[in-house]
Amino acid sequence: MQPTNLHDIEKLVESVKEIVEITQDKVEKTELFQNVIMGQVRTIKDQQSVMNKKLDKLGEQSSGITEQVALLTEDVAELKELKNTVNNQLLPSVTHTETILTAYGDMYIRNDDNIRKIEKRVQTTEGKLEITPRPEHILADVQ
Repeated sequence: MQPTNLHDIEKLVESVKEIVEITQDKVEKTELFQNVIMGQVRTIKDQQSVMNKKLDKLGEQSSGITEQVALLTEDVAELKELKNTVNNQLLPSVTHTETILTAYGDMYIRNDDNIRKIEKRVQTTEGKLEITPRPEHILADVQ
């Protein structure tokens, strides 16, 4: 349909203007929406950059922790070796020494008891025979 008169052309122009306004409004809204989205994308990229930096720092720290774990693993191995040495070499020697000391302690108690019995007999005999012992021959009192 071709417009034939001026009035039809004006109507057609008016209708095109309305369509252009609606289209322009939709384009502006789309641009506004696109600007908001772009701002959000920039914010997300900034946050991503911050997270990447933090992750890099964590990576550096984790490598330090890995080194510390390796050192601790070596220390644990050395401690296990030391424990084996103590259990296999030192412990039997200490146990033997304790046994000997216990035996000496038992013998000391027995000998002290026997010495006191002999001392009592000697004092009784000296008393009956009226003998006064020299000071160097008197037993010291040991407790």
